[in-house]
Amino acid sequence: RGREGRIAVASTAKVAEGEVAPTQWIETPCWLMLTRTAAVPHLQRDLLSELPTPWSAMVSLKSLMDKPGATGLASLKMSLRKFAAIPDQCQALFTSLHDCEIQPPDGGNTEKDVSVYPVGGRSKITPARFSALDSEASPQFTVALADVQSAHAGRKRQRKAVDRTLAFLDSVRAEANDPTRRLFGAIVGGADVECRARSAQETACRPLAGFFIEGIDHGLTRMSRSTILDAVIPLLPDDKPRGVRCTGHPVEVLELIASGADLFDCAYPVMAAERGEALMFTFGGGGGDSGVHGLTKNSPSADVAAELHTALSICLWDSAFAADFTRLDSDTPYTRGYVHHLLLTHEMLATVALTAHNIAHYLAFFESIRQSIRRGDFDAHRADFLARYTAPAAQPH
Repeated sequence: RGREGRIAVASTAKVAEGEVAPTQWIETPCWLMLTRTAAVPHLQRDLLSELPTPWSAMVSLKSLMDKPGATGLASLKMSLRKFAAIPDQCQALFTSLHDCEIQPPDGGNTEKDVSVYPVGGRSKITPARFSALDSEASPQFTVALADVQSAHAGRKRQRKAVDRTLAFLDSVRAEANDPTRRLFGAIVGGADVECRARSAQETACRPLAGFFIEGIDHGLTRMSRSTILDAVIPLLPDDKPRGVRCTGHPVEVLELIASGADLFDCAYPVMAAERGEALMFTFGGGGGDSGVHGLTKNSPSADVAAELHTALSICLWDSAFAADFTRLDSDTPYTRGYVHHLLLTHEMLATVALTAHNIAHYLAFFESIRQSIRRGDFDAHRADFLARYTAPAAQPH
């Protein structure tokens, strides 16, 4: 239940002329860090350099159409890493046309192109234009162009989406540089199990680096998502990574890992920080040092301490934390009370501090999961996590 793996990627470190860059290994399961306009939200390069390593990131090609533009990187004569100030600690950049925060609207796609809606308005992306954008970005891995429809679309439309996605994949493969090592095929089909299975079977026949299961982050119930994964995962090769775009809720992540997912494109820790929340949960004794086993003597009340023991996060807008001098974690000087003050005064440092904490905590969560899988006790720790943090009525759907 749950599987550990590794993805080979060439090092981004500079090497002497004539030398070959050493191979790095991305350990899975892993989170693909959220980016907006190719940059990690709220964190500058120096703070990113202090985050736990290794980590990888997902970049939306749609965002490159806003800044610096469809051909901007080439004219600026700089790499995507340099443009977005992404440090060498980032092992790999993944790209996709869509992002995990915005559900692609139904309609607008044709057999020739996929419609996206950047700041400038609707833009039609053909396989040729997609390949041009991807070539400019030069990521280590890219998710192929896909006709992604919501779960509400009917079977006829989902069948059409599967056909178009396979045609887009073949077109992109024909223009891609080394598709066997860097191109991920998209699995589509909405909530239709038959369409999902056909998409998985036919995509698996192509020589690809891996697979990305699209469209399970919006409009699907928990049961429907489980049914789809049970139908799709067995049809995909065991030796290739499988990515998913999801909400990133810890319970959902553990369920997806138990189903066989390896890579996770989600915005959960960043969106929590933007709500003023600090992640607090632990998994298998790990998952970040956030004082989650109760508050210190400086904390406001024992009632809050009892509540924190079963809380995934705490909202530091709450006045209960005004005089709480517990640090967010062992690596930060900021206390809960200070961040509460920053939030009330609308200081941007509040979001910066919470984002740095939440991202480090979320990366540690995935490291704890990998260690648990190695030890063979993932199922036991997953059951303990669900018992501690999830009320039956509050489980995500």
